[in-house]
Amino acid sequence: AAAAGGGGGGGGGANRPDGGWRCGSSRDAALEAALALSAAEKRALEAEVSWLREQKAEDGRALEQTAALLAMLQESHRALVASNQRLLLQIAEDKARHEEELKMHARNFAELQELTESLAARPASTAKGRRRDQRMESEQGGRMTPAHSADTG
Repeated sequence: AAAAGGGGGGGGGANRPDGGWRCGSSRDAALEAALALSAAEKRALEAEVSWLREQKAEDGRALEQTAALLAMLQESHRALVASNQRLLLQIAEDKARHEEELKMHARNFAELQELTESLAARPASTAKGRRRDQRMESEQGGRMTPAHSADTG
């Protein structure tokens, strides 16, 4: 019982009226204060660890979302690049087709010009022959024989 009181009769501990022991030294008070501070620090550290775990979980979710967004952006980029390549190819094909059409129109125009000039240079009797062919065609219901159609040519 003397050891529990803080060192026997000369240790400074005294019995309390309720049967307990009193701390008689400032060292015991300092230990109790340190234990109380240690418990408070422990609670604060546990709260911080809990908060850090929550932050880690949130960071993990944010990282997963970022990775998903990155994958979506990469896929969109690939699709845009492929679409751009298709469009560039289509433009090149359209340009080549347009150039061919321009050449064809130029040839047709030149042929039409030659035909117009040759028709203008024909004698007046040819004009009468054309009128005759038109009259015959209307009489036959729009059908001409091969011999007549060659004359109008």
